[in-house]
Amino acid sequence: MHLIAMVTPPTSQYAENWRHPLSRTDWLDARFYADLARTLERGCFDMMFLPDALAVPEDHTGDYATTVRTGGKGTIYLDPVVVAAVAAGATQHLGLGATVSTTFLPPYAIARTLLTLDHLSGGRTAWNIVTSTTDAEARNLGLPAMPPKGERYDHADRVVQTVLDLWDTWQPDALTLDRPGRVFAAPARIGRIPARGDGPPLSRGPITLPRSPQGRPVLMQAGASDRGKAFAARWAEVVFASADSPEAMRALRTELRERAAAHGRDPDDLRVLPAVQPVVGPTDAAAHRRVTELEDLLDESEVLTVLGRLLHAAPDELDPDADAARLIEAHRGSTGSDGFEEMLLRACRAEGLTVRDLAVRQAMTQLKPQPTGSPATVAEYLCDLFDSGAADGFVVMSALYPSSLTEFVDGVVPELQRRGRFRRRYDGTTLRDRLGPSCGDGWSAPGSRTTSAALASSSVQRRTRPPRCPPEGRPMTDPTSSSLRAAPGGTTAAAAPTSSGRDHRWLGLAVIGVAQLMVVLDSTIVNIALPTAQADLGFDNDQRQWVVTAYSLAFGSLLLLGGRLSDLFGRRPAFVTGLIGFAAASALGGAATSFEWLVAARALQGVFGALLAPAALSLLTTTFTDPRERGKAFGIFGAIAGSGAAIGLLLGGVLTEYASWRWCLYVNILIAAVGVVGAFLYLHAVPRPATRPHIDLPGVLTVTLGLVAIVYGFSNAEVNGWDDTLTAVCLVLGVALLVGFVLLQRRVAHPLLPLRVVLDRDRGGAFLAIGLVAIGMFGLFLFLTYYLQLTLGFSALQTGFAFLPMSASIMLSSTLVGARLLPRVGPRVLVTVGGSLATIGMVLLTRIGVDTAYATTVLPAIVVLGAGLGLIFSSSFATATSGVERQDAGVASATVNTMQQVGGSIGTALLSTLAANATADYLVGRDASPAVQAAAALEGYQTAFWASAIGFALVTVVGATVLRGQRDRVARAAAAADDDRTGVAAEAPVGAH
Repeated sequence: MHLIAMVTPPTSQYAENWRHPLSRTDWLDARFYADLARTLERGCFDMMFLPDALAVPEDHTGDYATTVRTGGKGTIYLDPVVVAAVAAGATQHLGLGATVSTTFLPPYAIARTLLTLDHLSGGRTAWNIVTSTTDAEARNLGLPAMPPKGERYDHADRVVQTVLDLWDTWQPDALTLDRPGRVFAAPARIGRIPARGDGPPLSRGPITLPRSPQGRPVLMQAGASDRGKAFAARWAEVVFASADSPEAMRALRTELRERAAAHGRDPDDLRVLPAVQPVVGPTDAAAHRRVTELEDLLDESEVLTVLGRLLHAAPDELDPDADAARLIEAHRGSTGSDGFEEMLLRACRAEGLTVRDLAVRQAMTQLKPQPTGSPATVAEYLCDLFDSGAADGFVVMSALYPSSLTEFVDGVVPELQRRGRFRRRYDGTTLRDRLGPSCGDGWSAPGSRTTSAALASSSVQRRTRPPRCPPEGRPMTDPTSSSLRAAPGGTTAAAAPTSSGRDHRWLGLAVIGVAQLMVVLDSTIVNIALPTAQADLGFDNDQRQWVVTAYSLAFGSLLLLGGRLSDLFGRRPAFVTGLIGFAAASALGGAATSFEWLVAARALQGVFGALLAPAALSLLTTTFTDPRERGKAFGIFGAIAGSGAAIGLLLGGVLTEYASWRWCLYVNILIAAVGVVGAFLYLHAVPRPATRPHIDLPGVLTVTLGLVAIVYGFSNAEVNGWDDTLTAVCLVLGVALLVGFVLLQRRVAHPLLPLRVVLDRDRGGAFLAIGLVAIGMFGLFLFLTYYLQLTLGFSALQTGFAFLPMSASIMLSSTLVGARLLPRVGPRVLVTVGGSLATIGMVLLTRIGVDTAYATTVLPAIVVLGAGLGLIFSSSFATATSGVERQDAGVASATVNTMQQVGGSIGTALLSTLAANATADYLVGRDASPAVQAAAALEGYQTAFWASAIGFALVTVVGATVLRGQRDRVARAAAAADDDRTGVAAEAPVGAH
């Protein structure tokens, strides 16, 4: 598939789009075009195509007031050759298509200008051939009126032939630069152009430039009339096609290929690229809201005036409710494009459009297809057209500059690459190399036309190792593979994914899962190692809590900052930095020789963990956008998050018993090494957005201090009680700072946590469910571990094995049930059912006794618990990060981790207090015999389990009352999209309309 971007700022097909807040207004600055060209090159686009017009559009009276007042298309056009030169200096691989009219400029001027650009760009130039259409253009160039279309095309035939002859006056090896022989160029290899016998010669040559690096610039043309199609079939190598339906696209492509064959050309020399104008959003609903925003910019009287100008119709002919087809028929030939008028008529007759309807449609898209939706939706639409033989690629037109093209590059291009339809790196060195071997090297001796096979051979011989699509395109192991293959019947179809286009996203998920596992299991693996570390380093029981608290303080307080940093500097760099830093801190902790050293290392682990965790989740969020794949991916991620703590208990037991407590920290080095290598091999480096988020320093200060106070307050309560002064001060101060943080976020221009992330009902409900689950989870792991070891006498290793059935239950529930049902039933059902199962599991655990058997009491309870937790994790993680803007993915992911950390801190402190009070109350009035103490401990465990059951019950309530039902989600999606589709807003596919 080939992609060409049509660039026409400050306007696009959308009338008055320059008024939209996402449209930049610095389009008279060279940096605007340099930035845009770099964005397109990052997306591996074949070419940036610059159209042109030589006059401000006028109505039938010669008035241009409406055009300039509304900023309509054609108000401003920069010289495309000059803009292409600016783009050439900013890029290395992107093709540059410049529009030059054959009607007004002599062939020699055209040939030298474009050949100069081709040399300076290293063989990346294309000539978009136009004959111009309006009398206003003719008058600006000194003619009384535009010549008739037939004369213009006849003249264009001669001009193009002369330009080609001029480009061919230098043979490939004419420039010798032989210093010893004192020969600059070989005269015998430079000639004049041949006589054609079709009129006086338009030039004689030779031209003052040697042969192009690519033989000659690529020829591009957009004729839609019968005469225009004949011209394209004779000369064009790339056809910019206008068609309003898949059927029209296929018919046009077939016709052009047949016409090319009639001229003796190989039909495969022709690349037919229909124009499309996608509107891309993070979700289908968001994209449709963007369309509505653009429609709201229109004024009916203005768009009617614009339509009248286009058709040269007087105002009294523009009855809004009249039949649009009759208006077009009455003004045939007024637009200067027969093909365009045929397309207008076809649409008007097929849909019964009124003049008002046509005016709005024309103002919005000029009847070009407009695929609207998420990146996956738009990519699916383009792939369907490409696979059906309707197109060899697409000319991508923009709704807004430059944001629409940036969204396409960052969202749709990765989806096309994942489907194996689009390159991941550039082939060769010239534009002809990008377009494929059949375009050849573009050189033929004067008076001849070299066959495409010979040209292809020449091009292949010159090909070098292809460069990657800069700056961070995913690697391609077979860089010379073509993106197209011949299909039966002479059509072009997408190449099946090969080793060069392998989908590495699932391997990327494994890498992300490894990192998540390292962070999650660290919380329990260190707890298992603590008693041994305490004996080795010689610190007391009061100090022991700081080994855990130092990590939780740093991790919990810095998560939001870490998430925003990943948005700012890129998610893969943040991910890799977090892995390396976490491993280095673990190495320091494993080598600790004192208590202070160990605590400092744990705090450093927390710092890098706060960078790593949100980067991992946001990479997952931006990598998987298809609903079914997203559900599966988050199911796996949720399984890892839910079972990692149990795995940590097992691994900690093994390492402590058979190696050393220090290996409970050193093991992170091995895990991180696998993650770093995998990140560079399999994680797609999502480009940073054009508009980077800023760091909200007041927000960072208030939320960091607030979370430190909250987490420390709960940690202190666990040791010194809730009535301790320091506990109360920390909790009150923390709450006050967090309230201040929220108030700040409502006022600052660049908030650390945009409130839109948390105020969405479904995302907010998911965040709340995650926090409540964390409270119950800590009660489960902490007190069930105590029960198994202290009451039933399990060793650390046996305890780890005892948790394995719950881990298996979480994994199976999350991946086999939650991942499959989420796109169908939505998060409300899964969270409600999951919360109910988790509640039942915790209630079953309250049946434990001093001498009950693991297999009959504990095992059934944790299996049921695991099934519920798997449903909650898979759906809550996916919902909490669904529908966020790409630039907010990091901070949304950080909010998920923050809710887990704060929930865990609350759970540990609250449940420890409840258990301790229950144990103390039981001992009142009883002797201190071992049996009574065991029963008292059991009373504390049961109290903690009942409290955890209440927490899981609250998750059920949140699922049933806060999260929207599937019908409501479908209705909201349909209303937002203003369509009759069914499906969830972030998940329902939308076609073009």
